[in-house]
Amino acid sequence: MRALSSVLLYTRSRVVGTRRGSTVLAVATDETRRQGARLLALRQSRGWSKPDLALRLDLESTYSYSRYERGETVIRFDQVPKWAAAFEMCIVGFSAYAL
Repeated sequence: MRALSSVLLYTRSRVVGTRRGSTVLAVATDETRRQGARLLALRQSRGWSKPDLALRLDLESTYSYSRYERGETVIRFDQVPKWAAAFEMCIVGFSAYAL
């Protein structure tokens, strides 16, 4: 199994799939859950649905976006401009609010 590069405190995990016989875990920490809650609030304040935002972000599915709101996936540094544009915000404003 490919090692997780940055692991904080394991507070909840669940199996989300397997790859070549290895188990892939989705891990949500308190910090990633807070980021997810901020994304949820930001999306709802604009009146957008999950499919709307998944389309704006060019994600494969609504499920892919939902993983961010649940705190199972975090926004990587190189993705911040894409997310800021999707929320129609400047990079600094998005970073200050959502990250």
